[in-house]
Amino acid sequence: MKVNKLFCTLTIIGLITVSGCTSKKDEVNKNSYYNSYEKIKNDEVMNLSSTADVNFDYSDANEMYKNAEQIVIARIDSIDGGSNYNEQTGEYIFPFTYGKMTILDVKKGELTANQQIDYIRMGGIITFDEYYNGLFPAEQQKLDANMEEKPKYVKRMFGEDIDIEAGKTYLMYIGEGDSKDFPLAKKDAYPIVGWEGGLRAIEGNPKAKGNLKVLNNITGEWETLDEVIPGK
Repeated sequence: MKVNKLFCTLTIIGLITVSGCTSKKDEVNKNSYYNSYEKIKNDEVMNLSSTADVNFDYSDANEMYKNAEQIVIARIDSIDGGSNYNEQTGEYIFPFTYGKMTILDVKKGELTANQQIDYIRMGGIITFDEYYNGLFPAEQQKLDANMEEKPKYVKRMFGEDIDIEAGKTYLMYIGEGDSKDFPLAKKDAYPIVGWEGGLRAIEGNPKAKGNLKVLNNITGEWETLDEVIPGK
């Protein structure tokens, strides 16, 4: 399984159920943007979450800033789908979500404001058949022997990661882009990395001069942008 080499080598050791909630304000906002997941019913989905040893502390804002290739404030324009297949290498990988986002402000890197780009992010919803096809033969046999009723979809996430939401604006950390030596699952897409440490909701107008509030998904506290971005 390949993932962005900046962030981890996965060693899967467990399964848990994940869930989330949204406010009415968020729901109204999201309705203006495309979300391919929204018509999927909860009772059609098997929820899986994996844990792993990672080579960095994604809860540390300074470490995240140092290691990320680019850091932006951006709006998620669409969630176009989920997949577990690397289109460039022909390999099955950890499920990911893909779509489009618009850059609103750049804190590090060479992206530009008002630019719309494709993104990918670890964790997503795929069909059960796609999930099954990505398993090793021994894993398929074990599943066949122990699962009486197969779900329509599988949602697989990493640890305590959060769901990405269409129409929402975040402070995002972006890893290494597509290259010959490291072909991403979708050509020319930008990987949002760091799990819940790399996708942080913001409060306030991203283009205003005043300091923004940034959600720390790990502590649940709102922090100022000055606290999160070194040298701000």
